[in-house]
Amino acid sequence: MAKKLATRAEVPDELKWNLKDLYPSDDAFEKAVTAYKQQLAEFSKHEGQ
Repeated sequence: MAKKLATRAEVPDELKWNLKDLYPSDDAFEKAVTAYKQQLAEFSKHEGQ
């Protein structure tokens, strides 16, 4: 029988990643997502080649 994974709320804080080390603000995260999506679009142009 498979174990149920804990939800984020059930995980102790000391075991969670501190994303502020990577993205100091929500705006910084959103900018990174936008840049990632743009890069992904560029990569997909080369699909099958």
